[in-house]
Amino acid sequence: MSRALLRRIAVSALSVLLVASLTGCWNPFAPDPGDDPPPPVQVQYKLRTSPQNVIHNLNTSYVYMNAAEYLDCLADTFIFYLNPDDITEDPELPVSWGKHTEETIHNNMFGEGTDVEGIALIFTHRLDEWFPNDPGDPLDDEYIYIEDIDLRVQLPPDLTLHAEAPAEFLFKVDPNETGPSGEVLWEISKQWDRSTGPPRRGDGAADGERVSLTHIKAAFRE
Repeated sequence: MSRALLRRIAVSALSVLLVASLTGCWNPFAPDPGDDPPPPVQVQYKLRTSPQNVIHNLNTSYVYMNAAEYLDCLADTFIFYLNPDDITEDPELPVSWGKHTEETIHNNMFGEGTDVEGIALIFTHRLDEWFPNDPGDPLDDEYIYIEDIDLRVQLPPDLTLHAEAPAEFLFKVDPNETGPSGEVLWEISKQWDRSTGPPRRGDGAADGERVSLTHIKAAFRE
């Protein structure tokens, strides 16, 4: 093969590489895409214009362990009513607690230094009811939602606390805040842990230690 022909082949090959790199088809000198860090996760919280949006935010705040977003779902006068079976088992537990205790619990659960390695939470909607308390005042309306909760909290070395039970939520209009365009916002005023039967602990279930939602929260209360 003549030297002139070899030069023409080399020039043609370089031209193909140059065109490919300019068109974005392939860059032989670029680093391996597998070495690039993954793009940051875009976590989306919704404006609290409906109870459904509040449930979405509550779910998202748990999965991404964001205490501030969780607390934003709760009214300042929020009350959590504990599972009666847990109170019977541990008489030191109160019948209910407020938003301040919820703040302590979720800062301990989600904050720096937590032992929690990961959280999975699924809401399955079961029932909702609308209560127009005063037909002349839409801001006085209330909603009751019942959701089946499947919550799994992973702890070291290989423990998963698994709460699977109904929870009841009372939603009211937020009297202190509106949306950027004056939208009515909703918040959770009360929540009841509707677990039935004694909590099952240490039963060797393949999906983790079965407990109530109350038990999980109480574990991070102090």
